[in-house]
Amino acid sequence: MQVELVAPSDVLLPYIRAYYRAVSPESVSEGVERVDLGQIRFWLRGRGTVRFPDRHFETTPEVSVLAPAMSVRNYRAEGPAEVFGGALRPQGWAALIGVDARKAANHVHDGAALLGPDSLEFLARLRAQTSLAGMAAEAEAYFPTKFRPVPDSHIRLMKLVHQWEAGEHPVIEDLYAAAGMSERQIGRLINYYYGGPPKFLERKFRAMRAAARIANGENPAAVAERFYDQPHMIRELKRFVGHTPTTLRERLDPILRAALTLERLD
Repeated sequence: MQVELVAPSDVLLPYIRAYYRAVSPESVSEGVERVDLGQIRFWLRGRGTVRFPDRHFETTPEVSVLAPAMSVRNYRAEGPAEVFGGALRPQGWAALIGVDARKAANHVHDGAALLGPDSLEFLARLRAQTSLAGMAAEAEAYFPTKFRPVPDSHIRLMKLVHQWEAGEHPVIEDLYAAAGMSERQIGRLINYYYGGPPKFLERKFRAMRAAARIANGENPAAVAERFYDQPHMIRELKRFVGHTPTTLRERLDPILRAALTLERLD
């Protein structure tokens, strides 16, 4: 599976972290996807299935939506396969999808039902493109037509979460102090847009950062300083990334490598 990434325009950057194109000439491609924010995918060729943490399988519709995940999931693409997708920020999930992320987790959703039948017309336009740049240009024109309003107070919280998780050592108490909302309200909104409670978000970001550092060559023993001990770090990496420090350094598949690259994108 070969993966390309391209950043959206400044206008769509608050909604979409990156566009990507994944291509495989193989009859079958399999791998693991880390815990992530929301994804919207358009199957240009081939078809796929996803295995969720409870071990049930679901087939991916031509237009697929995956909610922010609570644990790693396994993918299988039957090809030759080609997929165009957008890695959604929480504001993008709110504006484009607009459903409770926690309730939507651990399932593949029919994007045509969520976006409307014109999403299949958009899929046809994507199939006429031959480059990621061309597909991204189509997305830049299409996605804003589907955006719904998001309350200003919710956008402010999302921006605070982004600033908080980009800090050197994010702990949830710092977010509570900066948000100017009750802990109960913060918890409700984070569950709705991020797919899990605030403490889960803290663990998730810590594991994502650790995985990116190890994959970039840092010593796992040094990275483990952010955890109770090294076994604790390994357990968290397995849950949120589906890898150990050894496999992050030696057997990193292209899908996960692309996802970890997103950690370096603003």
